[in-house]
Parts: sequence; structure tokens; C-alpha cells
Amino acid sequence: MTAGRALETMRRPRWSWLVLGIGAAWALVASVHALRPELPVDDAYISFAYAKNLAHWHGFVMTPNAATVEGFSNFLWVVLLAGAERVGLTAPTAALLASAAATALLVPATAWATRQIRPGLPVAAGLGAGLLVASLPATAFHATSGLETSLTALLVVSAVGLFLASPDSVRRTVLAPAVGVGVALVRPEGVVIVAALLVLHPAPWRQRKGDLLCVGAIAAFELFRVITFGSLVPNTVRAKSLPSVWATLHAGWHYLAVSSRPYLPLLPLAVAGAVVGGRRARGAISVIVLTTGVVIFSPGEGYAYGRYLFPAIVLTIALAAGGASWTIERLRTRPRLTTALAATLAVVLVGSCIDRAFAPGQTIETDRLFRNPLAGAWGRLVSTDRNPHRGVAVPPYHEMTAWLRPRVRPGEVVAAQEVGIISYYSGLDVIDTFGLADRRIAGRPGLPSGRYDPDYVFGRRPDWWVLRLNNEASRHPGLLADAQYAGDARFAASYELVHFSPSPSLALAAVFRRRAGLTSTTELFGVAPPSDRTAAAAPASVQRQMEAADQPSAALARVFYRSYLQGWSAGPVTISVDLPAGRPVIEVLPGPGAPAGRFQIDVLAPTARPVTVADLTLEDTAWQPRELDGDLGRWAGQTVTLRFTYSGQGSGLVWAEPTLLEFGR
Repeated sequence: MTAGRALETMRRPRWSWLVLGIGAAWALVASVHALRPELPVDDAYISFAYAKNLAHWHGFVMTPNAATVEGFSNFLWVVLLAGAERVGLTAPTAALLASAAATALLVPATAWATRQIRPGLPVAAGLGAGLLVASLPATAFHATSGLETSLTALLVVSAVGLFLASPDSVRRTVLAPAVGVGVALVRPEGVVIVAALLVLHPAPWRQRKGDLLCVGAIAAFELFRVITFGSLVPNTVRAKSLPSVWATLHAGWHYLAVSSRPYLPLLPLAVAGAVVGGRRARGAISVIVLTTGVVIFSPGEGYAYGRYLFPAIVLTIALAAGGASWTIERLRTRPRLTTALAATLAVVLVGSCIDRAFAPGQTIETDRLFRNPLAGAWGRLVSTDRNPHRGVAVPPYHEMTAWLRPRVRPGEVVAAQEVGIISYYSGLDVIDTFGLADRRIAGRPGLPSGRYDPDYVFGRRPDWWVLRLNNEASRHPGLLADAQYAGDARFAASYELVHFSPSPSLALAAVFRRRAGLTSTTELFGVAPPSDRTAAAAPASVQRQMEAADQPSAALARVFYRSYLQGWSAGPVTISVDLPAGRPVIEVLPGPGAPAGRFQIDVLAPTARPVTVADLTLEDTAWQPRELDGDLGRWAGQTVTLRFTYSGQGSGLVWAEPTLLEFGR
């Protein structure tokens, strides 16, 4: 043994403890990250609802009286959470604890698998791979989303490393098949991944008992799935399917492009790592290829932070660590190559700087191809998709469910497209109009969230109906099928708006109750004339423009007043309006271009002192238009004076659009 190898062997335990410490620290970070109000996501609550009912011996159902449907795509996750519910730990808490633990273990598992793919790799390379995985915003999100993604990544990465162990070792003959069963049970595509690992890394014939048990267990599970649910694939696959192969491929390629974009700088190193890894890299490559294929050829999910790609992303980082180590070794022994590469990088970077100096504000193709990957690769890698709301719906379903629960009588039914939080916390019988837990709707033609079966849904006579509204002033339903139901004559004749829940994330949950409703659908689309009282006191720099509310607004709301305030730099603007007798809401859409500052809406009269009904803090100069919703229901039917105040720095707002809406009758 050489002195260097002996030194590395002596230091290995220290490196191992360091990696484990990083993983434990990350578990703490993930737990703090979990305090964000939009987490866990609503989709996770579907698994929670199934787990809760399974723990109470109702079977695999989303609500106690529902049919048995595989409305989830994470069987093992549901079973584990059901066990937690059975011993008294709630599914949301158990999911966050389990995901934090899986993420903490994923960091050292990545470091270990990196060195299994390429034996002899420096310990620092494995540590670097683990650190990079720990630094990703995607890792933090998946650790706290409530979904199975972190557990899936841990099982897949561990399986790749275990199948590479010596053919006659306990790791290969016992642990690898056991972990393979977990991979097959946690996600539907896991069966294909395990099959590829068994073929690429076989054990000796005399020691294949573990492999045979693995195959038998997976076959038994698939038989159980067919007997219990009537299909080899979850019902969620049908509910999310697209109407044509071309549409599926188009959505899959788009999702792949968006999800993989921040990791493209790692691709050359990953290819180098795959080449130098030789036969031992085949398992990791197969998992990456199969996972990518599932994303492309499966229904377009569009979920944030590359949910389905996450295990492949971790393995790509592991391969890239091997490629980076090999590249550094080659550069150390070939000074000419090092000089040429450094010169090339310098020319590209200098060229991009010159381009920006002579053409400010312009981005040309070469600029996108060269400057971004080189000068901003790390920033894009660790900050892409940092916005927690991108691709994740965050309607205020917790508040709405808390309002709904004491008002619902036993046996009543609620219809909704996003049913996770509602079904878990309310205990109501739910009609899943998206179709994840409903075979009838999942079998209808159309786009995901657009499968429309009015005779079936209205025939079940739901007592309550929840619609998610978008964030436009028109307040149209935000999901495709909801727009169809809201415009149906049966909806207008039977349901009345009784509650809505605005939130800072701009989403809005509207609750309707079955009663003697409106007389025709035209009343849902009715438009009131603008208010007569629009006197304003504003800084001289503000240009006011009144827009007559003469266009249909939406099912659910009527526009009473709308105006534009242009050229606003700072200071208050006041208007006086006559509020309708329904449930009035003042909505303001500040225009882009504002620096850091604060936007606030106050009611000055008829109150004795100002009452703040909405406020928004602007954090940077690159923000997008954000809406503020202020509930004016306590002053319905009165004349009020509203004050809009912007306080900030720099040039100020470009424009703002106050709009007065009426919800309900």
C-alpha cells in the first residue's frame, strides 16, 4: 500500500463523518424550510388522505365512502404514512419527517454511490457530489413538499450503488434486491428501473436467490394491484394523459427542457464520467435514460423542480463528479491542453464582456450559448426555480377547509378539482372533478384538468362546489373543467357563492353551496355600470383614465369600477366609490418596474380611523405584476373612500389598476 493510499484510508472515516454531518445539518434546514405556508403541496394531501383511510381500515380510498381507486402514484409512500397514522402520528408530520430523513441520507448516499460508480475516485469528489446535491433548491423543495421524491431518489441512488457491489457480497445478493423492491413499490416506473439494474449487473447463478425473491415480490405486487385496482398502472396516469401521442411528446419535451436547463453545465462532465466509468456506469446511465424516457413519453406533468427527474439529476451529479476528477487529472499531466482550454475560456468571457459593452440590453444567440453557461452557470444551478410558487398551485385551501368543516352536515358531498387538503381535513365525501381518484372522469377525453362530464357530476348532486379562480381581474375559473361547469345552466340555477378565500399567493378558492340559485347563466356573466362617484385626489404626476366596465367579466364576479393610474412615483391616491350590496372586493394590480417598496390599501371613510385591507411588500426590481385583494364586505352598500399608498425608492410605479368587483348576490 502506498503512502498516499494509506493516508487516504486513515482519513476516510473523517470524510464519512463530515458527509453524515452535512446530511444531518440539511435535515435541520429542510425542517425550517417546511415552515413555508404552501408546503406540503395539495397533491401530497391526496396521499395523506389515502393513508389516513387505510390506517382506519377503510381500504385504499380517498374518502370513507368512495370507490377503491389508485388515485396516487406512490404506493410505498402511502403505506408508510398509513403506518404512521396508525400509531398516532399524522400523515403530514410523518411525511415531513420521513422526507427530511431521506434527504439527510441522500447526501452521504450520493457521495458513496459516486465512488461505487468509479472505484478509486478521490474522497473529495464524492464529497463534492454530496455537497452539490445538498445545495440545490430542488432538494429543499422535495424534502418538504410532502411527496415521495426524496425517498425515491434515496432508494434509486442506493440501488445503483448496491448493484455494483461484488457479485458474491451481502450487499449485492441481499441488500440490492431488497432496495430494488422498494424502488419498484415507491413509483410506477421503478419496476423498469429495477429490471434494468438486474439485467446490467447480474449476480452469479448460484447466488441469485435474492434476485429471484425480488422479481417474485414485484410480480406479487403487480398481481395485487390488478386485483385491487383493476389495472397495472395507477388511475392517475389516465387522468393526466394527453389526447394524442404528439401532444404527449410535446409536453414531455417541454417539461424535460425546463426541468433540466439549470443542470446543462454539468452535462459534459457527466458524459466524461460515463465514458471513464465504463461498465460500472451502465446502471446509472440506464436509470437516467429510463427516467428521461418516462418523462418524455408519459403524460405531461409540468411539476416544479423536476419532480420525476430528481433521481436522474442526482445520478447525473454523481457521474459529473467522476468526469470532473478525470478532467483535473488529465489537465495536471497535459499543460498544453490546460493552456489551450484556459485561453479558450478567456476569449469567450472577454468576447461576452465586449458584446455587452457595445450592445447593452441586447442578447444575441452567441451570448446565450457562451456567456450564460460560463459566467452564470453556478448561479443558475443553485438559484433556478427559487420561486416557490412557480408550477405549484397555492390556493388557500387550509383556510377554506377550516371555514367549510363546521358548516357541512354528515353525508354531504363537495366537488372540487384540487381535493387533497379538502379530503384529508374535512372528512367530506369528495367528487374529484380532475379524475385522479375517479375512473369515470379519468376515462373522459380531453386535457388534464379539462375532462368534463356534466351529466355524471351534476347527477351526483354535490352539496358544495369549490372552484379555484385565477389571478386576473376577470376572475375566471383557473382550471379547464371548472370553467365549463361554472358556465353550465345547472350550475347557475342550483349554486350560490357563499365564501371565497384570497391569499398572498394570488390564488383564490371560491365555495358555492346548493340552494335556490340564480335564474340563468347570463346573471353569472352580468356586468354592472361603473360607479358615479369617482372623485380622486392624486399627485400631479398621476394621470387618471377611467374605463367603462362594459365587457363581460367572468362567471363569479361583476366589475363595478376600474381605472388606470399612470406615471405614479409615490404618495397617496384616494377615490370615493359606492359599494354594491353583494360582497365587494377591491383589487389592485401594480404595474412592473417598481423598486423595493410597499403598496397599501386603506379605507378612510366611513370608518373613524384608517383600516388597512391589503398590503404588499416589493422586494426587488425584477418583480412581476402582483395583485392585492381587499375584502370590503363589512361596508357593502355604503360609500367608502379608499386610499392607495405607494412608498418606495427610485422612479416608482409605472402604473396601477384599481378594480372593484362584486362576488355573490
